[in-house]
Amino acid sequence: MRLRADAGSLLTNDFLKSRPDEYDLVERLLTPESLEEIDNMTLDEFRAAVKWLDEEIKKFKGASYSEILGLLDLIDKHEEALAYDCLTLGLRLRNVGTDDFTWGDLLAIVRQSPRSSALYRAMHPEEAEWGMQEQLLAYCADLLAAGNWQRGQGKAKDYPKPIPRPGIETDKRFGKDAISIDEMADWLGW
Repeated sequence: MRLRADAGSLLTNDFLKSRPDEYDLVERLLTPESLEEIDNMTLDEFRAAVKWLDEEIKKFKGASYSEILGLLDLIDKHEEALAYDCLTLGLRLRNVGTDDFTWGDLLAIVRQSPRSSALYRAMHPEEAEWGMQEQLLAYCADLLAAGNWQRGQGKAKDYPKPIPRPGIETDKRFGKDAISIDEMADWLGW
């Protein structure tokens, strides 16, 4: 299979942003002879050809077509955060896909976004503020509170509650007395 000589120039940002399917990509980028080859391929051979084409696009654009699709979806969901992160690096999101700011560059920015980045904060709002240091500080504060409670000979009902952490649910209690297995089965709908 062979690409058209002008395949690189045919991969415009407008074309990529239209999110063409694999058939549109094949028809646009392959030579007429290669298109004839495809007509005689099995489904598995066609999938292998599309995978090869995906990697060829990476040579032109710095990212494969499937990676570009993922980036476009991410832009749809978190454009403002991505734009901000690009601005902090001296780049403009609107220029992605140019020689100065390739799709591969954007892919590297996304994959290497630190916890402090706007993209990470947009995608993981609770976890963004809770790194290892914050977790350890909360743990120390919880131990200190428990130690003070213990030394003060506090009552069990006054045991200090831990500092809430993202992703960890607090204990929920329903009622104060134990119930029978039959009552529990009824409550669960068994």
